[in-house]
Amino acid sequence: NWRELDESLALQLAFQLEQLMSKESLYRQGELSLAQLAARLGVSVHQASELLNVHLGVNFYDFLNRYRLDYACSLLRNPNCEWRILDIVFESGFSNKNSFYRCFRATYGMTPADYRNQQLARTLDATAV
Repeated sequence: NWRELDESLALQLAFQLEQLMSKESLYRQGELSLAQLAARLGVSVHQASELLNVHLGVNFYDFLNRYRLDYACSLLRNPNCEWRILDIVFESGFSNKNSFYRCFRATYGMTPADYRNQQLARTLDATAV
């Protein structure tokens, strides 16, 4: 299997990618494409795809959705966040409610509302002690 990225370049790009996601919250751009991501990394679409699929073992959408769900969960857990779930959907970078709900349920086994209620109940339990 012919690859364009050697291990050291893949490691470098993986680090760059992590920076783009964690520092710049690139995943929050709802219309982010693999081509745009590749351009930000300074590589071809094929190389970006190889980085994700071969070196990180994840496809583009699963990779993005992991970050988007983490962010959504941080908002849902925050007792000071009064946003509606629909606001959180778009703020997290999801382009529609259905894909968010499907992804959320597949990952956490519950709806975002149930997750939020469970987290807020834990917060209340912890403060009651």
